[in-house]
Amino acid sequence: MKTMLKTFKWWWSWDFRVIEDYLEEMAMNGWQLKNVGFGMVIFYFNKSKPKKIRYCVEYNPSFKPDYHLLLADDGWKLMGQKSGWLLWEKPYNNKRPEIFTEPDSLINRNNKLLKLLYPLLVINVLNLFMQSSRLIINRSSSFINSISFVLIVLLLSISVLLLMGVKKIKNHNSKLQCKKR
Repeated sequence: MKTMLKTFKWWWSWDFRVIEDYLEEMAMNGWQLKNVGFGMVIFYFNKSKPKKIRYCVEYNPSFKPDYHLLLADDGWKLMGQKSGWLLWEKPYNNKRPEIFTEPDSLINRNNKLLKLLYPLLVINVLNLFMQSSRLIINRSSSFINSISFVLIVLLLSISVLLLMGVKKIKNHNSKLQCKKR
């Protein structure tokens, strides 16, 4: 019988519930998270008894020790920290706990993520225009044109994904604003 498991699970930063639900399901199936690997997409588990464990992911590049103590006092344990991303866990029995309970705290969390996505989107769009210009100007080499075309398709795809993420986060913030009223 397996006692250790390593998994790869892709998730988008604007759809953090995917990874939170995945980790919670793994705990309910008797796989206790022990460590987080590269980019918070690789997870290491040990076999254990099935447990109810709530996981929360947040982007917090200005993570401070007093914040960690505040959450630790409430029973949350920091399971992973990578490039500003934090992964928290908290066992529970009855009511599923939440780190962000107020609309303002959720909006604040989302705005931190938007501060990351906006510059990435701008840089990506600028690169897209530069590659497009290079393709238009450089008509002599078919090899360079082929590389430029591939880069343009890649940059365009990334731009669409980033725009989708920004739109999703902004829509979520709008719904939260309505709840405040």
